Amino acid sequence: MKKIKLILLATCMSVSASVFAAEGFQLVSETEYRDQISFERPYVKTRGFNTTPKGSPKISIDKPSISGTVSSPTNIEISFKADDGAEIEVGSLEVLYGWLSLNITDRIREHAKLSPEGLLASNVTLPEGDHTIKIVIKDNKGRESIKEFSISIEN
Repeated sequence: MKKIKLILLATCMSVSASVFAAEGFQLVSETEYRDQISFERPYVKTRGFNTTPKGSPKISIDKPSISGTVSSPTNIEISFKADDGAEIEVGSLEVLYGWLSLNITDRIREHAKLSPEGLLASNVTLPEGDHTIKIVIKDNKGRESIKEFSISIEN
């Protein structure tokens, strides 16, 4: 499976490199970023946490690195893996930005290479600062997984 993933990733990268080499896209505007940070988060005495049902799809953030800072533009690579006997439902993908959960799914669908194995978005620009992105995906058995990650952009 790992060999297949590497071959698929190499193929996606070569295809996307030619398609996206000169063309990037802005994932979040400066205004949207400012809207996210301008609101005071309400104080929550206890924080909730996400649990996923057994057998739910696995979501892995391959790029960018979530440790340290990242320069913009950057590439975003996310892998999906369904449990045995299930398949990823690409149409179920949701991508949400910030604690206000701005839906940026259409931006990803328009500019990224999306498959049951994952997504690859090249030359993604983000304003300088901290960003949180939530990925939601389901399998054909209706099981949902949610993965949230944060990156710090420094130009």
